[in-house]
Amino acid sequence: GLIKDASFEWLKPAFYALIVVCLSGSLYQKFMFTYTGKDRRLSMDIYTISEIIRSHKGPEKLYYYSGSYDAWNYFYTLVKPNVKRANYKTLNVGDNIVTDNAFSDSINKVYRTITLDSNTYAKTIRIISNTKN
Repeated sequence: GLIKDASFEWLKPAFYALIVVCLSGSLYQKFMFTYTGKDRRLSMDIYTISEIIRSHKGPEKLYYYSGSYDAWNYFYTLVKPNVKRANYKTLNVGDNIVTDNAFSDSINKVYRTITLDSNTYAKTIRIISNTKN
């Protein structure tokens, strides 16, 4: 009796209400991320360094430095044996290194270099002398 006589018309609006409730949390999070992050810029230097490393095809070694945490570039060293993370104090004449523009200034204080490639976010430079002189 009771189940046969019951009307399930309430299920349709309840289903739509459930969808709205489920989506509202995601929409709120998206709104808050967009609102609080509106003045932040993407870390394009890291992306650009990764792209340069990924597209490196030459047999010569390419060193990189992208900060103290480099998980985004580390896997390239596994599939490209000629790509290595650099310690700028151990570079040699003829080495090529890709880094963000701020760190390239530190390298230029220690070595004489030439710029092989440059853009807004990263530089590829070659060490031409072990001393700045």
